Amino acid sequence: MGYTEQTSVAAARPPLLWLLRLHALVTAAAGIVLVVAPAAIPRVVGIRLEAGSELLCYLLAGAEFGFAALSWYGAAAGEPHTVRAVVLACLVLHATSLALEVLALARGADARLWYNVAARVAIIAAFGAFARRAAVPRQRVA
Repeated sequence: MGYTEQTSVAAARPPLLWLLRLHALVTAAAGIVLVVAPAAIPRVVGIRLEAGSELLCYLLAGAEFGFAALSWYGAAAGEPHTVRAVVLACLVLHATSLALEVLALARGADARLWYNVAARVAIIAAFGAFARRAAVPRQRVA
């Protein structure tokens, strides 16, 4: 006895796929900003980069581009296992970033970082809500 899943999330679960596409666009935009103006995003939360320290922003930009590609192509694939894996990766990224931002705040980071914490909570909630709604029903196969 086994289980089979519906073959396509795309037709039945578009909100989650649109969220993945939006996530791809936002993370790609963040990556571009981190390359073109490395100090811009850190400055928003009170971090000043010293001359020559752009490498950290470039490495973060690489991660942003990687998650943008993962989100975009995960949504394009539409296959349930792929979409679930991509959503899980996004949830892990944002949940661990949230925990590390709270740690930074506990260690004295600029209070403006709370805005980023709030954004991460919203992102996690959106992924969680859409993923739950998009759960693919399993059908028992005899």
